Amino acid sequence: MVGAPLRTRRATTTVGRVAEHETSWTMIDAARDGDAAARERFVGAYASVVRSYLVARWSRSRLAHEIDDAVQDVFVDCLRERGALLRSDPARPFRPFLYGVTRTVALRYEQRAGRADGVEPAGEEHEARETRLSVAFDREFAVQIMREATQLQRERAREAGALRQRRVELLDLRFQRGLSIADIAALWNEDAARVHHVYADAREDFRDALREVVKQRSGAQSADLERECAWMLEVLNRTKG
Repeated sequence: MVGAPLRTRRATTTVGRVAEHETSWTMIDAARDGDAAARERFVGAYASVVRSYLVARWSRSRLAHEIDDAVQDVFVDCLRERGALLRSDPARPFRPFLYGVTRTVALRYEQRAGRADGVEPAGEEHEARETRLSVAFDREFAVQIMREATQLQRERAREAGALRQRRVELLDLRFQRGLSIADIAALWNEDAARVHHVYADAREDFRDALREVVKQRSGAQSADLERECAWMLEVLNRTKG
């Protein structure tokens, strides 16, 4: 049995964040074995990704009011006794597996409603629609990882002191406020070349944090880790705006 009702709405950062030294597969294994805390973390880690896919799929259909229930059902399917998680393979990425479970639940709702084809926007080819939905899923997955990496970078900077905190401030000015390096140099009354150097260090700090979060999420190592980080940056760049 799944146990207590799964809480998929308004998942908190604390619940969603994979604990230090714990990979997502560690968490998934514990959730699969019935650990209640691991199940909470599992739902918190992936609820927004599942929801983004279903919103993209149904926001313009009569199934829009079913989104909350369908998110719940994805996690019930994963966590119930002899559920979908038993078919997951730690040797393969978890992201495509979760996508497959989410898509299967969505199709079940559509078939139950007798609208397997009716939810598609008029004139949109099936393949193009599936690509659009996959992008929505991937983008939310990548956004969540980037958010965790940013948080980790901030935590490390607080522990390391003023210099690292200055790098975080620079990234905020560059990406949150949209200032150029020249603008930041003027704001700080610093030489632009010096600010470029700080910017390079700040970006490397972020990449280190990103690698750590991706490693925790997937257990990936070396080349696989670099490929997964590159994939996330590509997804976000491809879907800007």
